[in-house]
Amino acid sequence: MSHTHKLGTTFTIDAWTPSSIENVYSSTDWAHPIYEQYEPPLPIA
Repeated sequence: MSHTHKLGTTFTIDAWTPSSIENVYSSTDWAHPIYEQYEPPLPIA
């Protein structure tokens, strides 16, 4: 899911709605990011 290089310190994915922002993924390990599988899948728009 994430893509960064060794100089990166943090990778995040946020879901934005008209009323809020929700963090759905964060990683500080550039070499071994945690694999996340979402059920149901997150919609991308």
